Amino acid sequence: MSKGMEGLRRYRENVKAGIITPTKRLKRPSLKKAVLAKCKECCSGYVDGRLDCELSDCSLYFWMPYKNKGQVY
Repeated sequence: MSKGMEGLRRYRENVKAGIITPTKRLKRPSLKKAVLAKCKECCSGYVDGRLDCELSDCSLYFWMPYKNKGQVY
């Protein structure tokens, strides 16, 4: 048995015995919420009146909530 498998077996035994308490997984945000949070961070919290950032080179610009809707890529 490899070291990794042996370590996993011991971990599981310790969890069952109550020696170790497993951590709870955090709920993952949706893709939309993650993109909007990144845009908000990049634009300093939209303090500029929620205007288009005009960074069309950004890979997330397509999902930018305040972009110019008529702009062609």
